[in-house]
Amino acid sequence: AIVRSTRRAQATATQRAVLDEAATRAAVEATQTAEARVAATATGSVQATVQAIVKEKAAWPLQITEPFTDNQLGWPIGLKQDHSLAVTSTIEGGGYQWVVKVVNGNSYFNLVPAQAPRFEDFSAAVSVTFGPGSDVDLVAYGLTFCHVEDDYGFFGITKSGLWQALEVHGTGIYQRRLVSSELIDARPGRVNRLEVIARGSDFVFLINGQQVGTLSAEIDPGQIGLGVGALQSTATTEVEFTDFEVHAP
Repeated sequence: AIVRSTRRAQATATQRAVLDEAATRAAVEATQTAEARVAATATGSVQATVQAIVKEKAAWPLQITEPFTDNQLGWPIGLKQDHSLAVTSTIEGGGYQWVVKVVNGNSYFNLVPAQAPRFEDFSAAVSVTFGPGSDVDLVAYGLTFCHVEDDYGFFGITKSGLWQALEVHGTGIYQRRLVSSELIDARPGRVNRLEVIARGSDFVFLINGQQVGTLSAEIDPGQIGLGVGALQSTATTEVEFTDFEVHAP
């Protein structure tokens, strides 16, 4: 609770900082530098914890598989918009297809299926394919998890080769990671597989089967869905999600 209260105060300052695009890019560079430093100095115990989580996940049974041939889970369909962001979603041809336009940065939408159960420990994965549209740096698409009202975690990728991870409480950003990765192939038509493995307060992030980062976060059990997190405005972009799966003990 103390950590969460401290981060709530930090979140307000973070949101003010990212309103300016130059400040945002500086924050990205600083985050990447910090992430590289953490990776270089990670202790053996941290790496052992990550390996144990990944190994444990291999035994978890499949709980949800979504081929997007119908909508039995109750994914939101149609237009969802506010003054900052518009997402038009359809299910067709084995994919969950989004057409997205960001009018104002510092905005997000999470689309969570109505029939999705809540999970504490889990492995969630989805394939992301970018279509035509804007190639801006700071709009990420991917998995939202531990979603309860305005609290959630997020892991997604951008068309410029960045991955973003968030811990959000009450619409305030408590933690953010923005890091470049050569594992991301965001050219139109190329498929990238994203995965989040959660055990307790530890979260491991993978892109195309390779670990790219971790996060320790105080997030309650919640639903798993898909989301977009935008730090700047964009022209219209097309994105398709396929092969959504959840494993859990």
